[in-house]
Amino acid sequence: MFGVDAVTVATFEHRVKFADGLQGYADCFWKGTILVEIKSLGKDLDAAFQQAMDYVRSMCNVANAKMLGLQRKRWECS
Repeated sequence: MFGVDAVTVATFEHRVKFADGLQGYADCFWKGTILVEIKSLGKDLDAAFQQAMDYVRSMCNVANAKMLGLQRKRWECS
């Protein structure tokens, strides 16, 4: 990933704790660089994006992820 061994810098199935005590798992997380949420073909990618933003808000403890200057990238394979 980006010319770096992904296992060295990223966490796969990164546990995210929410304020209400629930938790989720981001598919791939490289602190300060990228959060990846992968879905099966045909799944709602807008829902996946919302899920990723929920993780970011929880990890960064911010109400509005736009304050972080995040960019949305979307790849679909068929």
